[in-house]
Amino acid sequence: VDPARIIPGAGADELIRLVTTMAVGPGDAVVIPTPTFPMFAAEASLAGARRVDIPREDLAVRQSVEQIRSVAERESARLVWLCTPNNPTGDEYTLDEVRELATDLSAIVIVDEVYLEFAGASAGVETETLSAVQLQDESPNLLILRSMAKAYGLAGARVGYLIVPDGLAERFDGARLPLSVAGPSEAMALGALGDPAGARQRLLRIVAQRERLARSLDGHGCRTLPSVTNFVTFRPPDAAALAQALLARGIAVRVYPPGLLDGWLRITARDEPGTQRILDALDELLPATAR
Repeated sequence: VDPARIIPGAGADELIRLVTTMAVGPGDAVVIPTPTFPMFAAEASLAGARRVDIPREDLAVRQSVEQIRSVAERESARLVWLCTPNNPTGDEYTLDEVRELATDLSAIVIVDEVYLEFAGASAGVETETLSAVQLQDESPNLLILRSMAKAYGLAGARVGYLIVPDGLAERFDGARLPLSVAGPSEAMALGALGDPAGARQRLLRIVAQRERLARSLDGHGCRTLPSVTNFVTFRPPDAAALAQALLARGIAVRVYPPGLLDGWLRITARDEPGTQRILDALDELLPATAR
């Protein structure tokens, strides 16, 4: 795309705030299919917006785009978030579904593609064939959020970017904080982007380790959600006890508060030795009756 349409920021978090403050004010509706990345809701609340959550009835079943669009129209929403692949469930929407949601909708639709590179590696296709960037010419209300944190392993560098339509590029560039991406972070990002073949091989290795994790968890009797990301979300017999025991062995997993995700954990694939440590710990900690 035209470089003017790329709006850099200090990680996806800063850009979520930028989009929210640009798009909504007190009382405006922000539609959020849940569960999803919590910063969408946090920034909406800070802006004084009216959060309209659309919860899943079952973690394994996505909200339909027809449902999301219907709620957005009913609430006269100014902003709709769509995280695909979704964190923490690991599933995704197709481009046709994104098109159906965004076309002629009065709200801004922002598609969080932070995990998209893993989806491409999982499907054996190039990342950009899955990206909603290709829909922006027909849907000028569509924004794309990307990051160097996950697929490129640069979480600490804090480098993210928005891809915005031509008509919004000047406004977003003028509103963002100047110099929010530090020089060393910029250099690391450019270095990572300059080695696409190496990045692709690392992605494929991580996807293979994710599949090892999923098979092991299935074999231990846990319920797992299908994932096209670098993590697996699963429900063990006793989530709190397993999380504490793993942490005691130096393995951190994501624990969720009461709600739809209560009793579920999310674990991220590592390199082969790191994943093997997790598998050995699961063999030790999960009860034999669950195997």
